[in-house]
Amino acid sequence: MRLRPLLPAVLAFVAVACAPFALAADPTPVESTVAYVLCDSRQGSGALTSLADGGYVLTVGHVPLDPQTGVPAEQCHVGFVSDGRLVPDAFYEATIVRAVFDLKTDRDIAVLKIGKKATGQPSPLPAEPLKTHEFAAIGDALTIRGYPGGMQTMRSVSGMVLEYKRGSIVTDAQISQGYSGGPATDSFGRLIGLAERVSFETDENGNQVIISYELTDILPIIAWMDSFGFREHDKYLTHWDAVRFDGAPFVIRDEKPGCGHVVRTIESPTLYCLLAGPARLVFPNEKTFFSWFPDYAGVEFIHKDNLPDYPLIGNITMKAGSLVKIVTDPKVYMVSDSIGTLRWVPSEQRAVELFGVDWPTKVRDVPDVFFIDYRMGSPIE
Repeated sequence: MRLRPLLPAVLAFVAVACAPFALAADPTPVESTVAYVLCDSRQGSGALTSLADGGYVLTVGHVPLDPQTGVPAEQCHVGFVSDGRLVPDAFYEATIVRAVFDLKTDRDIAVLKIGKKATGQPSPLPAEPLKTHEFAAIGDALTIRGYPGGMQTMRSVSGMVLEYKRGSIVTDAQISQGYSGGPATDSFGRLIGLAERVSFETDENGNQVIISYELTDILPIIAWMDSFGFREHDKYLTHWDAVRFDGAPFVIRDEKPGCGHVVRTIESPTLYCLLAGPARLVFPNEKTFFSWFPDYAGVEFIHKDNLPDYPLIGNITMKAGSLVKIVTDPKVYMVSDSIGTLRWVPSEQRAVELFGVDWPTKVRDVPDVFFIDYRMGSPIE
């Protein structure tokens, strides 16, 4: 079997800012928070998620960062609509607060701070930011808003949550260039993710076939922000239900490790996870593989000469939600995402509350040599 590399298409678009239009009917509360984002010549979308310190816009990293070089944009602007024409008519300067575009960990996130008014209508920012909802589920309806194809009028596409994998939401909503960073909201107008990319695979005839439309899930966004400091996300995001969020030590909803294919060669039993990029991860042992999959039914064979098409970038870690420890350390950790972020479970009482009285039977040993694949997150409170 010959597999062709999976290629992610980031969705930024080269564009220029648009001119203001006359007033019309008011936009909806969600529409008023959607941002037209322009960083150097890369155009995407975003969402106003906090009004603190003048306001913050959440978008994806490949808009303010050059996706080829990682170099930050020299200047960014964000625009908002004030009427039902849905054409941005108030533009502000914006600075990059934090940004990441990392294919190895599938993190594509950025926060922009809104600065002084640049051009357009004198209207203020929306009275309310777009609030986050961390409890979306497979089957939930969603709507994505943004500025596709270099258009200077807001558009929307609808679909549903199909699955969660490697920090991303897979959806059937057909996003395209320019939607990058556009907010995906549920039927109650709550932010559940950001438009990120379309993944393609080349078939035997050389044609590109769409494999999936993907959004960055809100939970990995929060986890990434909190890696910079305790509850760092509170600076940049506003929860719809903060009490519920605080009461649930979340596990990022990665039902799958993000493999386009799980493969092995005839010569070796080693199992690889082929990613978009293209890239590959290796399953270090059977325990890790079976934390994600019930059996070998989906494993495909690949010719050994095709493996170099997918550069090896690391090991797969145990499935999110797994309890793990190493032989030389009595501490028990919960794996909170597909890139191996660990959260210490501080007491037996807390372990019983979260995982049941039989929690010790769920703990899996990770060999010391593979523990370097994991990273430390904040302890479970």
